[in-house]
Amino acid sequence: MEQLWKWTKRLLKWLMGTLLTIALLITLGLYFFKDNIINYAIGEINQYLKVRVDVGSVDLTFWKTFPDLSIDFKHVYVQDALPESKSSDTLLYSEKIRLRFNPIDIWEENYNVKRIDIAPGKLNLKVNKAGEVNYDILKPSKNKEQSAFKFQLKKIGISELEFKYNNQKLEQLYSATIHSANLSGNFSDKSFTMRTEAGFKIHRIQNGLIPFVLNQSANTSVYVKIDKVKNTISLPNGIVNLAGL
Repeated sequence: MEQLWKWTKRLLKWLMGTLLTIALLITLGLYFFKDNIINYAIGEINQYLKVRVDVGSVDLTFWKTFPDLSIDFKHVYVQDALPESKSSDTLLYSEKIRLRFNPIDIWEENYNVKRIDIAPGKLNLKVNKAGEVNYDILKPSKNKEQSAFKFQLKKIGISELEFKYNNQKLEQLYSATIHSANLSGNFSDKSFTMRTEAGFKIHRIQNGLIPFVLNQSANTSVYVKIDKVKNTISLPNGIVNLAGL
């Protein structure tokens, strides 16, 4: 029995030493390659966007989001894309946008974004009277097959996001605070089903001069079918709970 206990202690010490060594190597690796990873990611993201984006600071984290490796963009401001907008008009502001990667992919120099977390912030979507939208912020698609940076999203997490949609052409207004929302699906596929679970408060739903919903709590559990080829969106089933109904 005593021999077994000694053997067990030696095994535990060996396991602890191995784990500490691995943790130290990972920490050192992140420290030495942090700037390279961040600069590469920022450079690639800028190739997709055609509007001004300001970022307060950028950080790389692993232990907080284990087993994912994450790049945190803090105090992110994305400018409104409408031609008549002022330079201070906001499409999106968030205190933190987190891009999550598989660390093995990073080691193999494949930057596949598998998840995005946004919290907290503001999102203002607009359509002017001419039908132009303020969220047309992506550059025309080019051949990205050679790029190591890809968005292969499986999940989007949102919390405490103030949302507003103002369609001046159709005279529609939607305003809400999204307390928590999880969107999951194979977003990179041409056709996929997205599961949406959200809890939020609707401040206003208005058509013309008539408000239909004011200051009501709501939650949803909805499946949305999205076909990028046919440019269609359909809701085969789901639950919407509005003010307990």
